[in-house]
Amino acid sequence: MKTKNFIYIFFALLLSSSFVCVLYVVFLLRDLPPVESLKDYQPPLISTVFDKNGKKVGEFFKERRILNTYAEFPKSLIEAFVSAEDGQFFEHKGLNLKAIFRAALANIKAGKKAQGGSTITQQVARSLLLSSEKTYRRKIKEAVLARRIEKNLSKEDILYLYLNQIYLGHGAYGVGMAAEIYFQKEPKDLNLAECALLAGLPQAPSRFSPIYNFKKAKERQIYVLQRMVEEAYIDQQMANQVIAKPLKVFLRQRHYEKAPYYIETLRQSLLEVIDEEKLLTGGLSVKSALDLKLQTIARESLKTGLRALDKRQGFRGALDHKEQEQEIKTFFEQEEKRIIKSKREYRIILPLSEDNLNINQEEEQKLKILETGDIVKAYVKEVDDEKKEVWLKLPFSYYGKLPLENMAWARPPNPKLSAKGFILKKPSLALKVGNIVWVKVEEALPSDKVLADKKPYATSAKNLFLLSLEQEPIAQASLVAFDQKTGSILALVGGYDFNSSQFNRVYQSARQTGSVFKPLVYLSALDKGFTPAHVIRDSPVVYQDEQARGEKEGMQKSLKSKIDESATAEVEEDKTWKPDNYGRRFTGDILFRNALIRSMNVPTVKIMEKLGIPYVLNYAKWLGLFSPLNPDYTLALGSSSVTLYEMTKFFSALGRGGMRIEPLLLQEVIGPFGEQVLGELSLDARFLEELNSLKPTFKNFKIVKPKNPKPENPSLIENKDPASEDKLPIESFPNFSDPNRLISEQNAFVMTTLLRSVIEEPQGTGFSARGLNWPVAGKT
Repeated sequence: MKTKNFIYIFFALLLSSSFVCVLYVVFLLRDLPPVESLKDYQPPLISTVFDKNGKKVGEFFKERRILNTYAEFPKSLIEAFVSAEDGQFFEHKGLNLKAIFRAALANIKAGKKAQGGSTITQQVARSLLLSSEKTYRRKIKEAVLARRIEKNLSKEDILYLYLNQIYLGHGAYGVGMAAEIYFQKEPKDLNLAECALLAGLPQAPSRFSPIYNFKKAKERQIYVLQRMVEEAYIDQQMANQVIAKPLKVFLRQRHYEKAPYYIETLRQSLLEVIDEEKLLTGGLSVKSALDLKLQTIARESLKTGLRALDKRQGFRGALDHKEQEQEIKTFFEQEEKRIIKSKREYRIILPLSEDNLNINQEEEQKLKILETGDIVKAYVKEVDDEKKEVWLKLPFSYYGKLPLENMAWARPPNPKLSAKGFILKKPSLALKVGNIVWVKVEEALPSDKVLADKKPYATSAKNLFLLSLEQEPIAQASLVAFDQKTGSILALVGGYDFNSSQFNRVYQSARQTGSVFKPLVYLSALDKGFTPAHVIRDSPVVYQDEQARGEKEGMQKSLKSKIDESATAEVEEDKTWKPDNYGRRFTGDILFRNALIRSMNVPTVKIMEKLGIPYVLNYAKWLGLFSPLNPDYTLALGSSSVTLYEMTKFFSALGRGGMRIEPLLLQEVIGPFGEQVLGELSLDARFLEELNSLKPTFKNFKIVKPKNPKPENPSLIENKDPASEDKLPIESFPNFSDPNRLISEQNAFVMTTLLRSVIEEPQGTGFSARGLNWPVAGKT
């Protein structure tokens, strides 16, 4: 009876437990997501930025993913992933019970999770429909969803989801992005070796990374190939051939370095008109107005110019000084790592062996040979005043010769002295043994010439170099270039190095314009009837403080702080202002055109005096200058601070025959299905508030034609004003039939001709630019 009761109790407990389990499972599965949603798979995709010629220059993304169709995946890629992750994929119905049991035994034996039993279908369910929490609850849901997925989707559909969704390291989601990052290829172009390497990554993308751990990556590739042999996709001979084949893996993508200021400006501008989520996940094709070739030239020119400027300020001394052997050794180790990181774009993974630790010796050697133009840190070994040369040890145990003529600029910094005419007399005045300095590799030196000079360095290195002394500039600069025909912004560089400063000096930084403002004053005079033949008296003049401010209450307090650096002036007790020419010389009577060509200060101020301060201020606003301008006569000499963007637009209007320019950042944005999302976008869109604030300025202007805009007998400005101050010519301001015209064609042509003379005539302040041998108009 006891036995019978025990059996009853046992079965009762069993039924109860089963019932509870069934209820638990039913409860657990009641809110499972519908697998039908997978048919409308729309993962986050990168938006790619191209230049005007279709070259990739940047990306916007949350997840770096490129969506590929199943047909774009090569057969060997499918076979590699199936072999590595789920050998019975094409046979099972979502679950592989044998694999689950095998994994459970392996994990029990290891005392930890050493092996997984999830099928590819289960991984799709987990990745797209569930969270990644490691619980039995999630595993149950995963198993049920896997069965449902198999009933609703084909095997090809499941692989399509899996290969586009799987994370493969270094920010790459999906095979398409991984193929680009690691091999710079599209999936359809991958060979078997590359497919096998990618198929080995899902288990642990960081641990098996071919970039950080190429030995482990090679081992994992071998494992995948052996699994393909076991699954009869390839034979052992083919596997051996692939294993023995060197594999090139790219370590970095350089498109981020090409135009960082431009891309960041474009991103910020797009976020004003496109939803952020759509920009970062919509798979858009962003066709910018950038010309990558010109952008590269602009970036390098700006860096070269800043380095040259910095040298003219003098040598600030060595970066460091080292004497202890260990600290010298540490210095070279760090510099060699920096050079390799900056130069190396790919690594060759070779077959594993006892003598080969996956390091391609040929490739390493190639990286160690410094190239012409490289700027690196070096250690001063010897300073020879008698022979006027310095010998330095370079990274990778190379040596270089620094002759005195290649460091002649290295004078002690002194802002009171000009660098012109200075020549360093001997190298010991600038460098000492043990100094760490920047040097530039100019060219290779033949070892035999150094041996003839009985230097020891030729015997300890294969390569010797001729060097020049360098230093990192501390000044900043910016550059922007417009296409005069299309209005495209072809190049934009906001500073020396985006990594150290993201501040964009093209439009975020306002600086005093100096004499670059003078053409605007002269152009406004042309619109008031003056001609290039007008005679202006270049003679001393003194203004009272109130008079120089135009006698307007509350305009400014003093002129003392607003004198152009290129001019000289006298200020007596903050009450008088005496503008002066550069060099403190006066020429007497001078033609209007010559005053501009030679950038004379006093004639410019006198022109502005006759025009009137309000007129020049409003004329500047009419031309689009929205930065605050000083309402006094120092404005003529460029005392006001304006952005490079504003001034470039002004000069562009001259180059366009007087027509307004709206500089284009963007040609168009195309959606993933070829639809247009956005058309052209101007950088002016960032400054709509500032530009709109200028419009009310012109409501009260009286537009009348002057009685005598071109006098036959021009007189001295002191004696006669060619047009009354309260009247403007019919061509001026918003009275053109074309709303995009800012300047009359005649005046734009005349001013452009005058600015060409600045470069072409020997007395022009920009005469040195004549060496470009191009038609150039400009102003210093």
